[in-house]
Amino acid sequence: MQPASYATKRNREDSSIPNSITHLPQKLLKNAPNKAAELLETTSSSYESVTSIEVDLCKRCGSLDMDEILSTRPKSSRGRLVKDLGRAEAPIFDPSCSFCRLLSSVYTTTFEPLPAGNLLLYAFPSDGRLWSFEDQVVLLAIKQQSTLAADHQLLCSISPPSYKSNGGTLRARLIASDHIDYSIIHGWIMTCKQDHRICKRVRLQQPMFLRFIDCETREIVSGDISYQYVALSYVWGTSNCQPTASSGETLLLGEDLRTIEDAITVTKALGVRYLWIDRYCINQVDAKEKHTQVRQMDKVYQGAYITIIAAAGSDPTYGLPGVGRTPRVAQPRARVGKHILASLMVHPSVLIKQSVWMSRGWTYQEALCSQRRLIFTDQYVYYECAEANWSETCDLERSWSGWNIFTKGLFGKYPWEVITYISVYAQRQLTYDSDALNGILGILRLLEEEPKYPVCHFWGVPILPCVQKHANGQAVHVNRTVSDRFISGLCWTSVTPGRRRAQFPSWSWTGWTCEITKYSPEYENKQNFMSNLNITIQVFDCSRNSFVDFETVLDDYKKDSFSYPVSPILYITGLAIDLRIQHNNENDLFYTTNDHIRSLYVLPILTLPGSEDITFQVNITESIQKSEATEELLSQTIKGIILGDSARSTQMNNSGLFILAVKRVRTKNGVDEYERLGTGYIGVSRLTECATLQSIFLA
Repeated sequence: MQPASYATKRNREDSSIPNSITHLPQKLLKNAPNKAAELLETTSSSYESVTSIEVDLCKRCGSLDMDEILSTRPKSSRGRLVKDLGRAEAPIFDPSCSFCRLLSSVYTTTFEPLPAGNLLLYAFPSDGRLWSFEDQVVLLAIKQQSTLAADHQLLCSISPPSYKSNGGTLRARLIASDHIDYSIIHGWIMTCKQDHRICKRVRLQQPMFLRFIDCETREIVSGDISYQYVALSYVWGTSNCQPTASSGETLLLGEDLRTIEDAITVTKALGVRYLWIDRYCINQVDAKEKHTQVRQMDKVYQGAYITIIAAAGSDPTYGLPGVGRTPRVAQPRARVGKHILASLMVHPSVLIKQSVWMSRGWTYQEALCSQRRLIFTDQYVYYECAEANWSETCDLERSWSGWNIFTKGLFGKYPWEVITYISVYAQRQLTYDSDALNGILGILRLLEEEPKYPVCHFWGVPILPCVQKHANGQAVHVNRTVSDRFISGLCWTSVTPGRRRAQFPSWSWTGWTCEITKYSPEYENKQNFMSNLNITIQVFDCSRNSFVDFETVLDDYKKDSFSYPVSPILYITGLAIDLRIQHNNENDLFYTTNDHIRSLYVLPILTLPGSEDITFQVNITESIQKSEATEELLSQTIKGIILGDSARSTQMNNSGLFILAVKRVRTKNGVDEYERLGTGYIGVSRLTECATLQSIFLA
């Protein structure tokens, strides 16, 4: 059954402006007339025509020649001073002046705390500051005297002067706080469908089984990828609503689940009948079904017509601002002479990155795997696909993806991008440690299915194809075995220490809550990893009840959709160095801001004859408090496995032997088991001469 079409009704025209007044800080209202102060407490829900607004300007604002300001493009990207507004702590805004109120509303939502020094009104060329590098339109912004950067909130005219170069294609768009003009969103989607070649190249794959919410009947229905459907990405929060997942059941929503209700409204307004929401379309109590669905999240979101992202609020009770009962922040705007100026509001990257949604682990792959994203913030709606991004407050006539927040061009164009995806994901929060791999499995699956440069993984550790990043940024072929490429994947490094996740192996980033770097030695064009080290790796195969070489296990692991019963313990045979911790004084340990150890000095127990002690720094992965450091660390047995011999890295500024430091954690049946402690470099390659061939069980 094909989805029913819905006629979209165009809401009020954009040529309207609210008569609401933005509240100003009390310190700015000092000495203001009583009448003006009362005016600031007034908020009206009525809308008037722009042309009927009274223009009440103070002496300072009335002296501004806005025609000249907006028609003279600054020669420098650093902008041109228009007016010194005075010191921030002084009452510099007249509440009875419409332009002062506009400047104040931008100022008060930008600078926290109030800055010292003067505030300046600047004119900037739009080149490189917004969604285009070519527009000649002049933008206004408030900046601090002590900084050269423009404020995030830019002011633009709704009808800027025309330029011969491009006709002034960048314009501000007036939006309402209590409703959305869906015709704008339709235009974005149609442009994507008709004009974007990269977006048309998405390879849709059939999920095994799908359920949808029928937005007409509110029933849960069974379907497949042929159904046109919208997906929702949101924050579950702590809501106690009971999920519904049985086909034929009617969706009963409580009045407080505004986000779900609003998502249904938006889906219908976009002309789509079916909506996919994980809470209701996956049986949350059926472990087998949930396991299957989790492993096809990439297909579900990639197959959606568009994904609605609720980047406002912290749970489904908040709603989608501007859709239902949840209003949006009023857009600051004012009339100065014949010009209507409006704020383009806070840049989408700032709004989205500050949201609770952006902090959650699962939402990352939901956004990245989606073809198109429709993001609802507290201020406006933002759209992004592979070739464009548009903001509701910015009327831009052409596509521009240079400042995309999620993807630019083809997803996974180069295999080494995987480490960036993992690094971003590792910074996010998960309610359950057991979701560490599932929460990014969709992204890893997409990368594995890339036809040119497929990237597979083992317990989340990426295994790149036989390519390496050249100095020119392109991929060049290299001859390396699967085991060698996996060992390179073990060379990930942590930025700060984190907590151990016991469900995952310590040698994988999934085994820790720490942030990891976006750079790894295997992606650097000047690295010479795995040269003559002859490391072998075996994995315990539970089905065979024996240790098997890594490549054999990996083949079975991939065939069984990463569910093959293998132990997380690696049996590594290679050159290793017995180490001890140097702790003679306080300078031997390095701490984080909350008194946890970040790194420490270690040195080999055995060194080259006639040489001095060689110490090197190890960035540790586990978070250890300063008070526990001496006793816990000094009592541990530590080994350093030599994983590579690298040339100088342009990104990491390190050279020499790459060392994976491991510590003994337990003894089972007379066998010592080790876990990852951290990583470091030894700058003396001859140290391999005092290393010994050792076999280590790494859990």
